[in-house]
Amino acid sequence: AEYLVKVCVKTLGFDYLSVKKLEADDEVHEMLIKNLTLFEGLNLAEVPEGEYTFIGLPLRIHCDGAPARVVLVKD
Repeated sequence: AEYLVKVCVKTLGFDYLSVKKLEADDEVHEMLIKNLTLFEGLNLAEVPEGEYTFIGLPLRIHCDGAPARVVLVKD
């Protein structure tokens, strides 16, 4: 998480429900949500390996989670 923030990554998407641990005190999750836009729970099962441009369009409702429309464009 520190490395991603250090190199100025702005967006992180992954095919798991959350990067947050079950424990209440999760420094990694807090660091990520403070510095990046997270797209959690993506369905990437049928996406072939390769390089893509990721376009994520979250609803701007100022909360911890919201639906989003995401698009992958093959580079």
